[in-house]
Amino acid sequence: NTKMNYTKGPWEIEGSNVLANDRTVAIVFDPDSCHCTEVSKANTRLIAAAPVMYKAGKDALVSLKLWANQHPDDEVLAMVITELEYALAQAEGKY
Repeated sequence: NTKMNYTKGPWEIEGSNVLANDRTVAIVFDPDSCHCTEVSKANTRLIAAAPVMYKAGKDALVSLKLWANQHPDDEVLAMVITELEYALAQAEGKY
């Protein structure tokens, strides 16, 4: 069980900045434009949601594994668990 060391939130959006506790966590740009675009706005929202999504993923993984223990032959469930484990490991810097 990996303990993530990241800036605690909530993370909020202010223009193209992602802030946590009034400090800049990220400044987001559209690589194809120097202006704030729909792409940069979408990227900003995704980055700002990362801590909440990470926690939700960790919580869901616990529940899914408990469910999988009761349904060991469910291949779709096993695939979902594998994909979620990979995504969380990526967030933890393991990939």
